Amino acid sequence: MGTTDLHGHVFNWDYYANTEYDDAKHNDVGLAKIATLVDAVRGDRGRGRTLLIDAGDTIQGTPLAYYFAKVAPINQQRIHPMASAMNAMGFEAAAVGNHEFNYGIPLLRAFEEQLNFPLLAANALD
Repeated sequence: MGTTDLHGHVFNWDYYANTEYDDAKHNDVGLAKIATLVDAVRGDRGRGRTLLIDAGDTIQGTPLAYYFAKVAPINQQRIHPMASAMNAMGFEAAAVGNHEFNYGIPLLRAFEEQLNFPLLAANALD
């Protein structure tokens, strides 16, 4: 199973409109919704017969993500909500997307240290 372009959406919430997220096609967003689907597939197929991998663009895009990057940056005591949710869901790996660099290498490294799975990247230089 795969996710991509989560952009800080832990919850199905539109922070600008202060209401549940809704678009023209009535799509839902956020790991809280996705977790239910992942659990259903794992229940059907078995945990050992599935993989869950994210394709990147995870830690930027919502006011919640901005808060944990700029207002109260993540550290050893303050865990990024995307790291908490992805760890709880049991991701096996995630790619580093272009937006992972938006808040700088130190924040990306702090995020990586909070994960229970590897970040995958190529052709990225410090």
